Amino acid sequence: LEYKSLITIQAEKPKSDMSEALRVDPTKVKRLSLSEKELVKAAPSHGSDLVRFTQKNLLRIYPKG
Repeated sequence: LEYKSLITIQAEKPKSDMSEALRVDPTKVKRLSLSEKELVKAAPSHGSDLVRFTQKNLLRIYPKG
């Protein structure tokens, strides 16, 4: 059971509040998945939050189809 906490990255789904989704929890590592469109929309207003989030967490971006 202890090993599971070492290798599991909890998935996050962005809600309507991007600031909440990008909040960093120092005790956990999270994975957040965004579409390319969501990233482009969030970058101007949440750029520093995105950088801070990716320093410890995983951010996956899905390209436009």
